[in-house]
Amino acid sequence: MRKCSGLPAVALFCCSALAFGQTYTIQTFAGGGLPVNLQGLSAVLTSPINGAGVTGVTVDGTGNVYFLLGEYSIVVRLDRSGFLTLVAGNGTRGYSGDGGLAISAQLSGPNGLAVDTSGNVYISDSGNNRIRKVSNGIITTFAGGGSAFADSVPATSAQLNYPSGIAFDAQGNLYIADSYNFRVRRITNGVITTIAGNGTQGYSGDNGLATSAQLNYASGIAIDAQGNLYIGDYGNQRVRKVSSGIITSVAGNGTYGCSGDNGLATSAQLMVPAYVALDTAGNLYISDPFCDNSYGRIRKVTSGVITTIAGGADPHGGLGDGGPATNASFTTGLGGLALDSSGNLFLAAGDRLRRVSSGVITTVAGGAVVGAGAQIGDNGPAVGAQMFLDHLARGLTVDGSGNVYIADSGLIRRISNGIIATIAGGGAQTGEGVPAGAGRISPWGIVSDALGNIYFSERGSSRVRKLANGILTTVAGNGTFGNGGDGGLATSAQLASPTAVALDTAGNLYIAEYDGHRVRKVSNGIITTVAGNGSPGFSGDNGPATSAQLNFPDSIAVDSAGNIYISDQFNARIRKVSNGIITTIVSERGFGLAVEIARIVVES
Repeated sequence: MRKCSGLPAVALFCCSALAFGQTYTIQTFAGGGLPVNLQGLSAVLTSPINGAGVTGVTVDGTGNVYFLLGEYSIVVRLDRSGFLTLVAGNGTRGYSGDGGLAISAQLSGPNGLAVDTSGNVYISDSGNNRIRKVSNGIITTFAGGGSAFADSVPATSAQLNYPSGIAFDAQGNLYIADSYNFRVRRITNGVITTIAGNGTQGYSGDNGLATSAQLNYASGIAIDAQGNLYIGDYGNQRVRKVSSGIITSVAGNGTYGCSGDNGLATSAQLMVPAYVALDTAGNLYISDPFCDNSYGRIRKVTSGVITTIAGGADPHGGLGDGGPATNASFTTGLGGLALDSSGNLFLAAGDRLRRVSSGVITTVAGGAVVGAGAQIGDNGPAVGAQMFLDHLARGLTVDGSGNVYIADSGLIRRISNGIIATIAGGGAQTGEGVPAGAGRISPWGIVSDALGNIYFSERGSSRVRKLANGILTTVAGNGTFGNGGDGGLATSAQLASPTAVALDTAGNLYIAEYDGHRVRKVSNGIITTVAGNGSPGFSGDNGPATSAQLNFPDSIAVDSAGNIYISDQFNARIRKVSNGIITTIVSERGFGLAVEIARIVVES
């Protein structure tokens, strides 16, 4: 088998020996680290690819804030010194771990949190249809796991159906928004009963028995000092209240919208009142993530009148940190909310945890920029690092010494002897001759040459750049989108969404232009087209490659004989260019073309 150096993103697969008919063991080589054991403001709490971020939040009696990271399925604690620690979940979705360490257990899309007076943490493990309890670091199932719906049975024998919000009353009873069972249920002395909802989706029952009413996806819940229950009945665009067993609506008129501020809460429009909270004075807070074109608002109901207290600002004006909360925007999402004993309001806000205190909003965790001071695992074991890979990018290569290079959301990172480090990106400088660590880059495809120089495509900026001796330069593309420039200097040419890059044994550079439907070659600084006529489609097999049609080529490789292999994505083919003639050598649906190219090149 030929040593695999100078290949594009698929190169790592090459080194895994992709010969068919053999069995291999898969293990994590890099990534999987969690944003814990660091100061909150140094943390990156969400991936720019998968979103999710902070979803649920609660505060214990001593001021520690607990929040959920939905992307990772973990519970994190922010202590009063601003330090983040892991409370539950190992970062992998699933169900496991009962009776063992909570930080080794699997959770699945947790959606609600509560802390009892003893400091035990309760997690609405929505994807597993369970409520789980963490006590002294050990996790157990507290409710759910039953095979059929039943009331007046032990909570662990009951069937829950996507539980979301959870809350305790003053007597220590736990309330559960049993969302897809269209009920709110209560656990007292280990026995579960229904206290709101008849199990039929809909809207009915106001001013009657709560157990006879219809709910429509109860989500967040809260309980006041008198034991009154508030329900974010988000499918009905209402917040409802249960007092002495009778249900009423206290906010929302049942129509979808954001209007009504400074008027009666029951006449106002709500969109998705998914989360609710109460302060010690009994004021009601509503998190509506879809208000304002999905940017979200926090609204407050006092003496029956509704106002906006956070959000609602023009998202183009920035997040608003350090200013009035009503000038803030929640462009990265809005989730749950909670108040501490001093009346500070904590908000689950996408890539950060935010706090409103005396009307001023700030970030208290998250929001760090990847590569710009964020602690994401550099200079430590690669398997403990956070990674932010774009699933479409062709951003991985291996050099002749076995070092692995990864294009990781604005960074180039190197793994050597199991240790990961950032070698380029994370800075603000653009232009030529910029030191790698000070440069602002957006790597997509990546390849290394025999001298250890790194070449990478920047799809968004229509360039291919080179990292050599710690300095960034451009080797192809003038920064404008297009197909012009053949026969001239590569740095003066236009490129159209360059994705994958590859090198041949002579050091010539090949570029797959995704939106240009071409493969181009840079030799001695001059650019030419070697495959594709620029028109999307399928044609030209067994003829000149430059006359053929390609359809969004996204991966390329070059073997030791100089043959070019192209993943012709929308044609679902691998095509080969040999001595200027193009042929189809593999026709395969799905996303296996890049890996198949690797196999072909390695075995050639």
